Amino acid sequence: MTAATAPNPYELLVAEHIGLAWARQDKLADMIGEGAWDVDLQAGRLKFDSGPAFDIALLGSFGAKAGTWLWAWANESMGNLPDRVLGPSRAMRAFGEAKGFDQFTQGEIPADENDCRMLAMLAVGHLGKGAYYRGPYAGGAAYMLLDPVPGLTSPVPITAFPRLITEFATTGVPARPAVAAFFRAEGFEVSEDGDSLFARRGGASFMVTFEAGGRIAEIDGHLPGEGADQALTRRTTRSGAPASETKADPKPSDQLPVIYQGDDDEARVPRWRAMLSWVVSAFGRK
Repeated sequence: MTAATAPNPYELLVAEHIGLAWARQDKLADMIGEGAWDVDLQAGRLKFDSGPAFDIALLGSFGAKAGTWLWAWANESMGNLPDRVLGPSRAMRAFGEAKGFDQFTQGEIPADENDCRMLAMLAVGHLGKGAYYRGPYAGGAAYMLLDPVPGLTSPVPITAFPRLITEFATTGVPARPAVAAFFRAEGFEVSEDGDSLFARRGGASFMVTFEAGGRIAEIDGHLPGEGADQALTRRTTRSGAPASETKADPKPSDQLPVIYQGDDDEARVPRWRAMLSWVVSAFGRK
């Protein structure tokens, strides 16, 4: 087995933010439930039939056929949107200019769906937003930042850590720095020794063991229980996927935290298009 390749600055930036953003997407999925959604980009408002409504900003869009991400600030068809809707995407461009990240300064870049999710979660973390929502349409998807989202900043339940870590650490991000950043964001003291990372907060503790290639081999956790510690253990397969997955999980089988409403994207396209045909036209790049 070869040693892990050193991550580049962009990968480390994603790793810094993905854990906390992933946990918030997980909470958002429970909050909005299943059902249809409506968006008014001019007003900057997203509404779900299940009840919740949020102020939103347009971050960018994914063109499936072109295989590219288009920043909202670079989409000429979006130029009439108010600054509060386009402001966050412009802030990401300014950050890229200041720090030398071409991913934020080039208006359109090659990308797949996973790249788009990483950009959205990075923006959530860097800009301090609540969460993001992926709005599918024929030929692609729009990515919107939701803020504020009450309830998303509450601490992650201790028992959820092994599952969340296993999920976000198998998306291609540098697992070790991503796990360390997530624990620190949740108030843990983090230390490392050889192939293991240790995290402690109060009476709870975790040990995450890594393979030579950088992937997670095992997560062992302990939290105070009545009379004895409760053990939390999760192992990963050599492919980096969880050894056992929750079949009832409403998210896609690839375990990426995309918030879908129902089982079929295409079934929701007509409603999106009927409301915002001009948006679809602008986003639907060939």
